[in-house]
Amino acid sequence: MGGNRAGELRLTRLLRNEAFSCEEMLAEAARRTSERCMGQHVLAIQDTTVVRSEGGGGEYLHAVLALNAQDGAILGLIDGCFLERKGGRRAARRSTPIEEKESFRWLEGPSKRPRCARGQLRSL
Repeated sequence: MGGNRAGELRLTRLLRNEAFSCEEMLAEAARRTSERCMGQHVLAIQDTTVVRSEGGGGEYLHAVLALNAQDGAILGLIDGCFLERKGGRRAARRSTPIEEKESFRWLEGPSKRPRCARGQLRSL
């Protein structure tokens, strides 16, 4: 990711620095994406990917990406959140309010889009 060995070392130091936060990184990525989206027809696409699997649980990243609707070019990250899953929650899922469920992120993703693009935008 750093482009070369020196870049990888710089990235590792950044990520391990206590003054660094993922929230700040995500906010800066969204700000830059917003600039690239201006005046374009944008698709907001969201998906969840496994960062670390731990047998029925683990760490996941849910990302919302901006794509140019005309040519499919990736414009950047609109939003992202890290999730930690633990096994054995199946019995309680029907009684849990939607705002507390992991699946709520699919409803939140489209709400992040107005800060990204002021023009035409569709969520997928």
